[in-house]
Amino acid sequence: MIIGLSIAALLSVGLSGLHIFDSRKLRGMSDGNTLTDGASKQMLRGLLYCQSVFYLTSAAVLLICALKLISGMYAFSLLLFIGLNFGIFAIWNLYVAMLSNPESTKRFYLQAVVLFSVSCLSLFGALTA
Repeated sequence: MIIGLSIAALLSVGLSGLHIFDSRKLRGMSDGNTLTDGASKQMLRGLLYCQSVFYLTSAAVLLICALKLISGMYAFSLLLFIGLNFGIFAIWNLYVAMLSNPESTKRFYLQAVVLFSVSCLSLFGALTA
């Protein structure tokens, strides 16, 4: 369980870095893109930052659960919550990949695989907590 949850924590930190990098790319968007309104850019950037904070918080909780610093009863519910959330994020990324243009679908599929991996590792960690 320690190795699986540690890997899930590292993947979660990587996803957070990816989201922060994506939100920085939003700053450089030209007016030819679909998000021309400044409020839309700000709202999307805020959403990406909130999701990055969730990924970092989840990584911290995964690491704490991997090191068994909290009781198994609490670890079970936290890992179940994190695993289900990452699973929902993976489903949404697959949906966005189906709707997006063909050159960006590989990135969304890869992100969905990473999200699904974190979800599975968290749920398997909950079973052994």
